[in-house]
Amino acid sequence: MIVRVEEGFVVVRGVYSRNTGGRGRRLSDPESAGLAPGSVLGNDEIPVAREKVSDPHGSLSSTDSRLIR
Repeated sequence: MIVRVEEGFVVVRGVYSRNTGGRGRRLSDPESAGLAPGSVLGNDEIPVAREKVSDPHGSLSSTDSRLIR
């Protein structure tokens, strides 16, 4: 999941089907972003070069967007 766009790169967080390690927060409305019910947005942020990113598949609801602020 892209959480921030910078010049030349984006910052991403992993999305998981379950939160067994406690390393993220469960999304309230993952379906609006094209994700499976019960998806978890990870806490760790990773920079990725923009040319390695494909077209978007969805976006977080306003409620879930607050998790990344």
